Order: sequence, then C-alpha cells, then structure tokens
Amino acid sequence: MKLFQLTWCVVLVLIAFAATDGHAAEKNPAPPANGAYAYSVQLVPFKALADAEHWIQELGRKGYHPYIHQGSDAQGVPWFAVRIADYPTPEEAAKALNEFKRAENLAGFVTRRDTIFPSNANGLSSAALQAQTEAPSSALLEQLETLQKRIEDLEKEAEARRILRMTEEEKSKTEAEVLTAAGREYTLIPRNRLDFEYNLSYDYFSSDILQDLRNTEGGRLYVERRGNHTLTNQLLTEYGVLDNLSLNFGLPFVFKYDKRTGEDREVTDLGDISLGLQYQPFKAGGTWPAPILSLSGIFPTGRSPYKINPEEDLATGNGYYAVVGGVALSKTLDPVVVFGSISYIHPFTTSRTEQILNNGLVLDEVDPGDRFGFSLGIGFALSYTTSLTLSYDYAYHLKTNYLFTNNTSIDSNSWVTSSFNIGTGWQISPRFSLYTRVDIGLTNDDPDFSFSIRIPVRFDLGD
Repeated sequence: MKLFQLTWCVVLVLIAFAATDGHAAEKNPAPPANGAYAYSVQLVPFKALADAEHWIQELGRKGYHPYIHQGSDAQGVPWFAVRIADYPTPEEAAKALNEFKRAENLAGFVTRRDTIFPSNANGLSSAALQAQTEAPSSALLEQLETLQKRIEDLEKEAEARRILRMTEEEKSKTEAEVLTAAGREYTLIPRNRLDFEYNLSYDYFSSDILQDLRNTEGGRLYVERRGNHTLTNQLLTEYGVLDNLSLNFGLPFVFKYDKRTGEDREVTDLGDISLGLQYQPFKAGGTWPAPILSLSGIFPTGRSPYKINPEEDLATGNGYYAVVGGVALSKTLDPVVVFGSISYIHPFTTSRTEQILNNGLVLDEVDPGDRFGFSLGIGFALSYTTSLTLSYDYAYHLKTNYLFTNNTSIDSNSWVTSSFNIGTGWQISPRFSLYTRVDIGLTNDDPDFSFSIRIPVRFDLGD
C-alpha cells in the first residue's frame, strides 16, 4: 500500500513537472491526424532501466505486451517509461487506462508518444502551460528524485525482509538451540564433533525439626531450623560417533554444607561418575517426532551415604550402581517447540555397608527402589540467539529395603518428587552457548529450589 501511495504521489508531481518539458513538447510537433497511434498508456517513469525491465516481465506474465520508451526531462536526465499500449485518440487511451487501473490497481496516465510526461488531455491552454514552465524545475526534479528514492528504499526493505525469513537450516538450528536449553537428552551432536560442557548447579533444602529437650527442670519443645546447601561442579564430554549416535561421560565434584543449630558439617569430594550413549533410530522430520534413546550407567565413586556416620559426615554420592534408560521426543509446532521424555532408573543392591545406626542396629544391605519419571515442556525462540523453556518434571520412587545384620528388614515408603522449571539459553557464538535454569520444588522431598548454569564448548574435528 505504501508503494502504491508513493507511486501516485509521483504521478501528481509529474503532472506539475510536465511544464519543464513544455519547450521540448513544442519542439516535437503533434502526430498528424491520419489515424496514427499518437497516445500511450504508461506507468510512472523509472530512473533505473532495471526497474522498468522488471515491470515489463511482470506485465508480460499477465498477458500484456508492454515496451520501454526512453525519454529525458528538461535537464537532460534520462528516464525509462513502461508503455502498456498505444491508441489513436486520447479518449481511447483514457478508457483503456481506467480499465487497466481497475484490473491491476497500478498507477498510470495517458501520454503522447513523443514524451514521457502526461499529455495535455485536460484542455490546458498554451498560456497555462507557459505559466507552469515558470515553476522552478530544479525543485520539482528534486521532489521527483526524493520520491523515487523512497520507492527504491521500500523495495530494498521488502527484499531485506525476504532475506531475513528463516531458511529450513536456520529453523533446524534454532530448534536445536531450544532443545539443548531444555536438556541434553533432546539433542544429538553430529559425527566427529567433540563437546565439552561445564555444569554448575546449586540445591537448597530447608527443614524444621521439632525436638523435645529434657533436663532436671522439666521438658520443653525446641524447633531447629536446618539448611542444606549442595554445590555441584560437573565436567561433561560428548563425542559424535555417527550423526545418530553419540557417547558421553560425566565427572562431578560435590561440595555440601549442612547448617544446624549445633555443629555445622561440610564435605568436598568426588561425586558419582556416569558413562552413557544416545541413539536416534531414524532421522527427524515428517509428521511424527523421531525418538532419541538414551542408556547410561552410574558408578558409586562418591562418598556413600551407607558407609559414613550419618550424625557427623555428609555423602556426595548415592552409594550404588545404577542403569538409566530413557526416551526423549520433540516436535516443532510454530511458534513453539514441544518436548517430553520418560525415564527409568534401576539401582543395584549394595551390601557390606556395616553402618551403625543410633538404635544399635548394623546396616548390612540396601536394596534401593526403582524410579519412573517423565518430563513435559515447551520452548520459545525469542530471537535467533535467545530461547526460553518451561517444563515440568515428575518422578515416582519405589520403596527401599534395608537389611540389618540381625536379619531384621525394614522397608521405606515410596515417595514422589516433582518440580516446575524455567530455563533460558543464549548462543554467544557458533562455538559457545550459555544455558541457565531454575527448578522450583513442589514436594517436601524436593529441594526448595535449584539453580544451574551450563556452558558447552563445541569442537568440529572434521572428517
């Protein structure tokens, strides 16, 4: 619409500017009244030949037979006019012009064949034309050039918008960035690429413990406020064996600080390392999302909670071997990316713990319960380099069996963990990215909140 309005302004300026061509018109005598085609229907003249040729092609595809007529203004500046057709009389040309405007919604006017400016079809007298020639032609020419430049700027803007439209490759990269921000389980790295990732996470647990303190003066109740802080630094390495198969390794270092009313406790040690793989059985794309299968093992390299004095020491690991399996799915539904996953953890029995509890029992064997979980979420690409993800995690933990040296067996209750998560991602460069995430615990068995920062670094090793 802006282009059409500016074009119409050019027409109005040209009608006034026709006066600058008055002397030239007088030098070219009118065609003889012998039936010759002396009048033409013409579009607004173009300063660039390429613009005129563009409209020749556009109108040719619509069934017209246009041609280019070159003329010049009073200063000798060349202009290129697109002629639709020629007619013997101005009345026939005017009728054809009206039909053309109704059909194509384009600006145009009637002109004589020997000039590129509007003809004197409205009955202007020679005196009026002479008066118009007294208008400052340089100012009118400047207006014409300004309007022409604005038309060119609008065309460049339209071309820029076309270029900025996302290609399929760009959409794929944006989707990968959103899913990587959601979690490593939702993406695969290409063949012969090596990724390193630094992951810093902080968990905070708080609790109120009601104690009954008794002494010689009687008994009283006391509420002890406890806070547990866990800071984990993890180094992750992933290598793309194939385009649909990758291997990964995780090495965590854990710092824990337990603040109590009495003596505080803290520990710094290695956590449980992990080794795993991811596999995509068929290529993504099409109607159905392609699943990414994952399988990993967890090794008890951290300090086991079953081999320490629980009243004095803190653990940095789970204390048992475990196998983790999962399936992750994702699908782009413009303008969002929908993702979800299911997971299963099977821990193996750990024995010979020889942990002495307060009641005098000696713990001999622990059979941890299995865990089933799922996650659902959506992600938004806020720009080419920035993303936002919202997700929900749920896990159901089966009961754990504790066996003591006196053959006494105790089962714990099953429990649920659940959290709501908000994540962001920034692609700093093709090699570096930064991902942050906040998890809000929804049950008493979850951390009050967790915060994590992930910084992956990518290296393409080539073929």
